[in-house]
Amino acid sequence: RKYLEYGVTTIKNTGDLRDAMLTLKARLKSGDLQGPRLLVVGPPLTAWGGHPAASLFRENEWFRSRGAAEVRTVLTARSMVADLALAEFDAIKLVFEEGENRIKLAPEIMRAIIDESDRQNLRVTVHTKHVEDAIAVIEAGADGLEHGVMLGKLSDRRLATLMRERGAVYVPTLQVIERFGPDGLPVAMSNLKQLAEEGVSIALGSDTFGNMPRGTSTVREAELMVQAGLTTAQVIQAATHNAAAHLGILSDVGTVEPGKLADLIMVDGNPLADIAALRRIEVVIQSGEIVVDKR
Repeated sequence: RKYLEYGVTTIKNTGDLRDAMLTLKARLKSGDLQGPRLLVVGPPLTAWGGHPAASLFRENEWFRSRGAAEVRTVLTARSMVADLALAEFDAIKLVFEEGENRIKLAPEIMRAIIDESDRQNLRVTVHTKHVEDAIAVIEAGADGLEHGVMLGKLSDRRLATLMRERGAVYVPTLQVIERFGPDGLPVAMSNLKQLAEEGVSIALGSDTFGNMPRGTSTVREAELMVQAGLTTAQVIQAATHNAAAHLGILSDVGTVEPGKLADLIMVDGNPLADIAALRRIEVVIQSGEIVVDKR
């Protein structure tokens, strides 16, 4: 409900408990619950001992075994992707990074996950933090990056050129960096601006989890993207057209035109002049129906 109150009518969950998210998606779709339409990826695929299994979930074995899918072999990786496709998940999420308390997937397993996802007609989004990891997954055929490059400034155009050529999408998640690693925010902002200037498609995503505020985190992400140097028009496009394209649902939502589902917001102010106007939402329309009216 909080998402709707801030004008967010569609979200992609980027990793969570498998059965719980399928149940939630079904309840939202049936109208049993009111909220944004939900796309789900299930547990993120990661290395045995990788993030988030051995980092966020390391002290909770019950959640570790359900909230992440630790992969040891290529065969297991392909089997997991096929199983998620059979269960009608909307996309695949994998983690490709290493660091303290986290091991990186072997490159051949990473490539197998992306290849099998393509065979199953599932888009793949990848959690990365370093430029070389980002380049590796885009070369392997990933459709987008979550976080992208937050550790180290981009020193050349390799990533931008590759992403533009492959049509891959960059989701910077600045607000979660501001919340949990603010020292890295200037670098993440600089990288975002560079990629946008190089013509890479940017989509807005917040990486909201735990007890973080729903809805307001999305608006904060928009504000930070403007602070990074994107125009307000670019940010609005990132939250609408580009995000819908990234999710593979542009035929239904993301632009205002005949035949689409009519997701619209009315705000007090002009967000093209001041992105903070998105905090002053008066009406939210989802699929042609008024779902929030604060007038």
